[in-house]
Amino acid sequence: MSDMLDSLTGLLVIILALGGPVFVVGLVLRFKLRKQRSRQEFAIRMLEQGHTPDLELLDRKDDWSDFRWGAILSALGVALLAVGAVEADKDFLAGAFIPLLIGLGFLLTFYVRRNSQGKKTDIVRTD
Repeated sequence: MSDMLDSLTGLLVIILALGGPVFVVGLVLRFKLRKQRSRQEFAIRMLEQGHTPDLELLDRKDDWSDFRWGAILSALGVALLAVGAVEADKDFLAGAFIPLLIGLGFLLTFYVRRNSQGKKTDIVRTD
């Protein structure tokens, strides 16, 4: 009985480890599709009323999305670095650089995009 329980536990761990990221990606895609669909329905309603929809509104990407992801991932990386330093675990420290560098990449993308559009790169949201 114990062997069967151990094998089921191992199977459950594998399913959750592989299925968890798939579930999260599925949720993110679902919400993106829902947002896109609502924008398209809004444009259709505007056309039905005789108005011309603003195409920039339909294709608009939130500039602040890169900033939010950059801030979150950078903070996660710094927190993991702090935990790794306290625990003195070199493998943990090496893994902490992954979210930190990805977050810094998002922040860099945000600032480059804002500067190329001629917008101010203030941290305070003005638009």
